[in-house]
Amino acid sequence: MVRNYKRKTKCHTREEISSALNQLDKGSSFRQVAAASGISKSSLELYRTLRKQKKKDFPKKSGRKPTLSKVEEKILTILSTAPDVGWPLDRVDVSDIIQKYCEKLKRKTQFKDGKPGREYMMSFFKRYKARLTSKRAKSLKID
Repeated sequence: MVRNYKRKTKCHTREEISSALNQLDKGSSFRQVAAASGISKSSLELYRTLRKQKKKDFPKKSGRKPTLSKVEEKILTILSTAPDVGWPLDRVDVSDIIQKYCEKLKRKTQFKDGKPGREYMMSFFKRYKARLTSKRAKSLKID
């Protein structure tokens, strides 16, 4: 799994796509419109067929649906930072909390053995770095 994915192609706005499709409707060729707008020819063909099928929306995001919604993740960050615990939680503890949460809801997850892995936890901490911090616990000396 790649941690920092950077898109290789340019993402076009709806206005750019609709103006390019309007040029195609006026009689311009795919090559001319693709060169002028910067949108690939194959993408223009895809958007044109979607318009002909009267699908108003553009293609949805590809990829797997997330296991937890944004609201659920925020709730889990609150649970992870609760002062009632009495000791600081590390990635393994937060991972256990997520696993137990998904098991209680009987939710099918993409995690191996139902437990989030290292990559997921790193991106989870990265998404909520303002709220979650990772610190080592120190043992207290009794004098």
